[in-house]
Amino acid sequence: MLRKNYDEPRVHFALVCAARGCPPLRSEAYTADRLNAQLDDQGRIFLAAPHKNSVDLEARVLNLSPIFKWFRKDFEKKYGSVIGFIKAYWPPEISAKMTGENYEIRYTSYDWSLNDLKRRG
Repeated sequence: MLRKNYDEPRVHFALVCAARGCPPLRSEAYTADRLNAQLDDQGRIFLAAPHKNSVDLEARVLNLSPIFKWFRKDFEKKYGSVIGFIKAYWPPEISAKMTGENYEIRYTSYDWSLNDLKRRG
């Protein structure tokens, strides 16, 4: 419903399934007066997780979470491309070095295990 009614790809970083492959849960409630800043922050936090997203600038390869494949059209619709979205939320020191859009995109493994505490035997 949110994807359909609000046309906001950053929602993929806010509404999560609690699996290890998901973006992290936020430690505060989303509020109307701070929503844009909170969603921007969630995008930056998620892209900074090196086991989920990384870039090899020299080889021109992006290793991205499958979220970017599953919901590719959401990102393309608002930002023109997945890479256009990524450049906006990647750490500035990396984003500044990303020229053009001719990067190979590879998708990382998605960890569906629950993001819970391990029980000790």
